Amino acid sequence: MSDAVGPGPGTTQHVFSLTVGDCEAAAPAEGEVSETTVLDCAEPHQGEIYAASYLPEGEFPGDAPIEAQAENDCSTEFELFVGAYVADSMYNFSWYYPTEESWVDGDREILCIAYNPDGEDIIGSLEGVAK
Repeated sequence: MSDAVGPGPGTTQHVFSLTVGDCEAAAPAEGEVSETTVLDCAEPHQGEIYAASYLPEGEFPGDAPIEAQAENDCSTEFELFVGAYVADSMYNFSWYYPTEESWVDGDREILCIAYNPDGEDIIGSLEGVAK
């Protein structure tokens, strides 16, 4: 899976164990990671896993098709979860997605992450905040 890791209080977890509803200490960033720090969403955090989608079985499709599906799925789910269109929201989204190496191990999951692009901490869930 690709994306960020950052310091902060909480529990260090492998990205394969993340689930919808987990909150991360660090905001998403570019790069490949295997672990991230997860904490209670009531604590100040930088990202929240708000949706998951899955890629079909078969050969690794390459980054571009995976990113296209992630963009589409995460955008649609963002609006349902946050309650605002991405263009109108103070929040944005990113995603974790399979790499060619993790694909071989059966990884087909895209995890969508909501975050504040201004870097301000989020306290509580972003579900239904409508901003």
